[in-house]
Amino acid sequence: DDAVLAKLSCVEKGYYQDAFIHSMAKGVKGANSKSYGSAGGRNSSSSMEPIIRKGTHARVCAVDKAISAFLSLQLEEDTSNAKGRRQVVILGAGR
Repeated sequence: DDAVLAKLSCVEKGYYQDAFIHSMAKGVKGANSKSYGSAGGRNSSSSMEPIIRKGTHARVCAVDKAISAFLSLQLEEDTSNAKGRRQVVILGAGR
């Protein structure tokens, strides 16, 4: 839940855009948006320290840059049927 709140806080403060974070934050205790029905509080996304937001932002940017670099690679001519297709698997997206 802390990771979702950190990402939500970054989006709310304008660090980056994430079209899916609000859907992921539904039901998370401390998500303080009106659509969640929570009053916020000590562990709410609005109370995240700036250092937490900066760390989350840095991690999101680093992963985004790594994925973009991977997807833009010119692969050697593929002899299989893949024809340059790539697959990205994100690990650690939950408990």
